[in-house]
Amino acid sequence: MITGASSGIGRALAMKLAVRGARMILGGREQSALDALVQELRELGASAQAVAGDVRQEGVLQGMVQAAVDQHGRLDVMINNAGVTYPGQVLEGQTRQWSEMLETNALAVFVGCREAARCLGAGGVIVNISSLAGATPTPEDAVYSASKHAVHAFSAALRVELAERGIHVLVVEPGQTMTNIARGLSVERLRILGSALGLDPADIPDFQGRHAPPEFADSVLRQHASQFLSSEEVAEAVVAALSTSPIPARLRILPGNPPSIDAWPEGT
Repeated sequence: MITGASSGIGRALAMKLAVRGARMILGGREQSALDALVQELRELGASAQAVAGDVRQEGVLQGMVQAAVDQHGRLDVMINNAGVTYPGQVLEGQTRQWSEMLETNALAVFVGCREAARCLGAGGVIVNISSLAGATPTPEDAVYSASKHAVHAFSAALRVELAERGIHVLVVEPGQTMTNIARGLSVERLRILGSALGLDPADIPDFQGRHAPPEFADSVLRQHASQFLSSEEVAEAVVAALSTSPIPARLRILPGNPPSIDAWPEGT
């Protein structure tokens, strides 16, 4: 089960897991994007089902877990990946946007973990996709950093609670990743952020609230491979971690060519 599967890291995870024979329940807010992904996965011979909805609604997460049990008889791996950010200075922050970040990035993860843990058996895995910002707070991204820090604390406590049941909890901390998480930002804000990351503001078009097209992401990755991770690189590291024994408690992935990957064992 993967939340936020319609794009970015979630979509890349679905593609990586499909070729390994996973049967998946995929969640996201955009039905059309999910349907396109499910069709692509089925053409590869994979089993996939879409459940569209906003993870801030408790019933959406409950419905996804129930779909896994109804369709496949059990749930083995839960990947909490959905996320959103509205960068900006605290003094200019909007409470509505802060609430959306906290509810999506933290509370929905907590609920997703709870619902999944009720169905997971021994050997089951919960993967919470966090961010390096959770450990190293980022200026002008204070609420996003706080939401990810909350995921770290929650996961550490949950890991202890679920240890006796043999359920693993893995927190993934990617560095700057080229995804569409900032699609809700204005072009002016995107260009300010891009400039701070070493991009030429003139090269950043106005996406008008839409996903950044793949060709734009590919262009940025080609020119700035040392500064950005691709969604595929993050997904590859996560799938590799799921294949190890024991499964680590924390996985940190940093941009580079190749990416730098560090794993911490349980109890760290």
